[in-house]
Amino acid sequence: MNHGESISDFQKRFTHLINHLINLGRKFEEEELNLKVLQCLDRSWKTKVTAIEESKDLTSLTLATLFGKLREHEQKLHIFEENEQQDKMGRLKLYKFNKKANKKDEKSTSSYNCFECGKQGHIKECLRAKILLWYLDSSCSRHMTGDPSKFSSLKLKNEGFVTYGDNNKGKILGHGNIGNSSSSTLIENVLLVEGLKHNLLSISQLSDKGFKIKFDNTCCLICDKLTKEIRFIGKRIDNIYMLDLEHSITISNTKCLITKEDNIWLWHRRAAHIHMDHLNKLSRKELVIGLPKLKFSKDKLCDACQKGKQVKASFKSKNMISTSRPLQLIHMDFFGPSRTMSLGGNYYGLVMVDDYSRFTWVMFLANKSEAFNAFKKFAKLVQNEKNINITSIRSDHGGEFQNVLFQKFCEEHDINHNILAPKIPQQNGVVERKNRSL
Repeated sequence: MNHGESISDFQKRFTHLINHLINLGRKFEEEELNLKVLQCLDRSWKTKVTAIEESKDLTSLTLATLFGKLREHEQKLHIFEENEQQDKMGRLKLYKFNKKANKKDEKSTSSYNCFECGKQGHIKECLRAKILLWYLDSSCSRHMTGDPSKFSSLKLKNEGFVTYGDNNKGKILGHGNIGNSSSSTLIENVLLVEGLKHNLLSISQLSDKGFKIKFDNTCCLICDKLTKEIRFIGKRIDNIYMLDLEHSITISNTKCLITKEDNIWLWHRRAAHIHMDHLNKLSRKELVIGLPKLKFSKDKLCDACQKGKQVKASFKSKNMISTSRPLQLIHMDFFGPSRTMSLGGNYYGLVMVDDYSRFTWVMFLANKSEAFNAFKKFAKLVQNEKNINITSIRSDHGGEFQNVLFQKFCEEHDINHNILAPKIPQQNGVVERKNRSL
């Protein structure tokens, strides 16, 4: 097996060589072929080769089954390598993000005094970094800031005052928009307040604009309610949720760092949408080559299964009787073979319903060929009993009704034989419903 060669390619090459040798007169036993395949694998397959040699009988193991086991192991290795690589990328991205959000001064800066407040332990650039952040405030009724440079558009106007939590007031100098509309980071109606040293984003105002805010112990997500897209990602710093609008992670540059393919529903579709219990049985007993050993469970609804099990909506019932006397119209249908034999040893039944009175006759038969003779006896009996002739009968296209004997009998006795349109049993719904009751 060449380095980097897949099991499928190796199987094709190996099978071609073996077939060529067989054509030349060479004969192989199953055990010999299996040993040759295992010996051709490189060192990375050493663990799997040992497991197969110890758990499987190479004399009874077929070559196709062996390659199936190897392909299954190869697939698991690929998934493991991809997940491991994605985990590394995810940890690297998360490390960079946390390093940027929680960046602290080096120990060497502890001896310097801050240019802004005079205290040791940080420098003025640290304060400038905090000025870029916006605080998510649930008690703030409007978005507001004291820095006019943050506005992408600003309208200066004396609009009164805002009252802080300590009852102090700040003068409103104007209002405008911050962010960029082209990158979906635009926030409208932000107040410019004189002397305000912090940037405040009102959670209630974000909710009114169609955003949904989700908080957890490390960060917060600001999503669009309609599209479910993530617009901003905030960070929890010193027990306060902050948002850097100028360097925020928006939907345009977010990437999925870790993905896991859902093989459960993939195999459900491949196996013609069979029940999950059957898939578990196939996987447990290794009845399908290549089927991974997963726990198949139904964690959601399958659209194809739901549509396939839907039934047609019921037709509205007809309250008006369309006939004016008994035997004017007889609805006929045939059912069987039934799972339970009748007392007379029959499995079929001929059902006839009078449209006017809904009176029902059921005649049990041994087979379908007896349908004509049964109807012939019924017609003679009921016409003599009621002293009324049968005007019409209605049935489907079944061979027990649509044949030469039936047609000849109806012509001789002036009976109109109505046959349903194909695939529309609702035209004979009276007897179809009676069959269901029986």
